[in-house]
Amino acid sequence: MDKNKWRNELKSRRNAIEKDQRLDEESLVLKHLSDWVHNPTLHSWMVYLPFSSELNTTALIQELSRKGRQLFAPRILENNQLGCSSFCEGDELSTQAWGIQEPKSSLMPMEFRPDVVVVPALGFDHQLQRLGYGKGFYDRFLMNRPQLCIGLGFRCQIVETLPIEKHDLALDAVVTADGVIGSS
Repeated sequence: MDKNKWRNELKSRRNAIEKDQRLDEESLVLKHLSDWVHNPTLHSWMVYLPFSSELNTTALIQELSRKGRQLFAPRILENNQLGCSSFCEGDELSTQAWGIQEPKSSLMPMEFRPDVVVVPALGFDHQLQRLGYGKGFYDRFLMNRPQLCIGLGFRCQIVETLPIEKHDLALDAVVTADGVIGSS
């Protein structure tokens, strides 16, 4: 199956998740992230703000705030690059053209990379590849790797193998309700 067919299939799967199952899986994902959240050497975190039916990161952001971690969120720039804006829980957000929420705070320098980048996707595979929405924002951003890059998703988003291209970058780990794939 090609990438566009996978995107349609995986988006359908994710959209079909019932509310109770969604909440249960999100809670388990947060538990599986616990070792990283409590690791004091991982001080700065860029966490996506959920869009559409993506796994909700609100509880993760709240936990990181309680731990005193420095928080950042992705911001799409005019040149089709992904930037990084600092934010605190409760900061005012703006809605970007595709409906994605972004902090209004100032951008970090382009060379800045937080210790951890938490990325969304439509799907992941067992080789730690991710399938995004097709614009390449995270692939370009992750070329200058952070210390740790973690994908979050629901069980239904994991497939055996995704089609990859030269520019596709593997993650360090993928976390679902079933646990961690990759480094721990």
